Amino acid sequence: RLDRLTTWTYRRTSRFFRPVVSSRLARPLTGNFDRLAARGEQVWNHWVDLGRAEHRQDRVIAGQVANETIDLFIDHLTENQEIRELIQSQSAGLANEIVKELRERGVSADNYLEALVRHILRLAPRNPEVKPSDEVIQIAHPLRQIYGRVYRE
Repeated sequence: RLDRLTTWTYRRTSRFFRPVVSSRLARPLTGNFDRLAARGEQVWNHWVDLGRAEHRQDRVIAGQVANETIDLFIDHLTENQEIRELIQSQSAGLANEIVKELRERGVSADNYLEALVRHILRLAPRNPEVKPSDEVIQIAHPLRQIYGRVYRE
C-alpha cells in the first residue's frame, strides 16, 4: 500500500519538478547528488561484503564450538559411572527381550512347519493328548495386552 502511495506521489510531483531538476542551474546539484549516491552505494557494498565474509567465519567458528561441545558431552557420558551402568542394564534387558522374542517365533515357526509337512505328507495331525508343559506353552504363546484387553497369539 505504501509502495502504491509513493509511486502515485512521484508520478504527480515529477511533472512539476522536471523543469527545475533538468535546468542548467540544477546540474551542479544533480551531479553532486549522483556522486553522493555512488559513494553511498560503494560504502553499502563494502559493508555487505564485509558482512558476508564475517558470516562465513562465524559459521566456521560456530561449527567448531558445536563439535567441541558435543565431544565434551560425550566424554562426560562415558566417564559417568551411573550412566554406563544404566546403558549396560538397558542393553542387557533389550538383549533378553530379543532372545525371548526369537524363541517365541522359533517355536511358532516350528509348529507351523510341522503342521505343513504333516499336511503335505498326508500324515495324521499331532496327537492332541500329548501336550507340552504349561511353561513351554506360555513361552510359545504369550499373552499380549493391547488397549487393556488380553489376547493370546
